Amino acid sequence: MNSRSASRDQNHHYSPSHPRKEYYSSEGPTSSLEVSPIRHQRRIHEKEKFHGELKKTKPPTLDGENKRGEDVESWLLGMRRYFQLYQYSPNLEARISIYHLKGKASIWWEELAQVKVINENKITWRQLKKYFQHKYLSGHYYDRKIQEFFELKLGNMTMEKYERFFWELLRYVDYIKNEKSKICRFLSGLSAYYKDKIQYDEPKNIEATIRKAKYLYEQSKGRSFLQRYW
Repeated sequence: MNSRSASRDQNHHYSPSHPRKEYYSSEGPTSSLEVSPIRHQRRIHEKEKFHGELKKTKPPTLDGENKRGEDVESWLLGMRRYFQLYQYSPNLEARISIYHLKGKASIWWEELAQVKVINENKITWRQLKKYFQHKYLSGHYYDRKIQEFFELKLGNMTMEKYERFFWELLRYVDYIKNEKSKICRFLSGLSAYYKDKIQYDEPKNIEATIRKAKYLYEQSKGRSFLQRYW
């Protein structure tokens, strides 16, 4: 092989357009076809730890004592999140949910299942959820939440609590989607002191509006004149 051929071969194997991929582990560089044993063991350990934590997670219970829509809504949300962790069948999801009914909620379900001749070995989680929504989360419940949203005011609450209620109630008003409408509603519950200063900055989104409101709230702590500045 002459020197020109050797040069071509060398350029072919080490061309800048085909760089050799190398990955580095704690033991030094490895090729792209190799997997670091330490990294592999770490992934196995993290996976086992994750599954171990999941086993500690228990589904929420519902006793139905207070008959509050918020309690049922919270329970339904908790069950949905629980089922996202496991690959249960729709029927098994329903049966697990039924098992975690306590007190009056359990009695109500037993009576309903007898009257409607519901087969618990066939019912799905989606069907079960509709029964609870019909029982506890009526149209009146959602109308009340919407009303609470539009009547929400800072008053004597902390700004953090006002923000929390704002986000909790906003999800019931799904037709308010653009940032301007959200900002206007948030500001409408604040005193003129906050409203004027925030509007002066012309925030572009609700997150920036809330950050400014929190900043002003912290700066104004202890100023009694704010209670009258409406």
